Amino acid sequence: MQAAAPPATRASPSDRRHSALCPPPSTPQPQRALCAGQPCETLLVLDGTTGLNMLNQAKEFSSAVALTGLILTKLDGSARGGAVVSVVDQLGLPVKFVGVGETLADLQAFDANSFAEALFPAPPAGGGA
Repeated sequence: MQAAAPPATRASPSDRRHSALCPPPSTPQPQRALCAGQPCETLLVLDGTTGLNMLNQAKEFSSAVALTGLILTKLDGSARGGAVVSVVDQLGLPVKFVGVGETLADLQAFDANSFAEALFPAPPAGGGA
């Protein structure tokens, strides 16, 4: 018989600060050792089809975990993920990656210019009103 897993606990504020302040992998080893066993990135994955509900999800999640960024998924169909702008504005979290398909290869670094162009496509050249 397996022992029951310990109940989940919320990270204390000092734990959250430590996790959020961990240096990136490119940092020299002695400095990285400061956060051994701690996540250096804590990313929240948001479904691009959920609309403004993603703001509520992000607020709730960030109240329990020190987030360092966002991943926006399901941008391969008609969803544009524009509601993420509210999340970025209100929580001050950067979008780090976007998912445009179903495989790991479809996870791309976030490009703000491309995202804005997809939200607000330019009118056709030479076309009338």
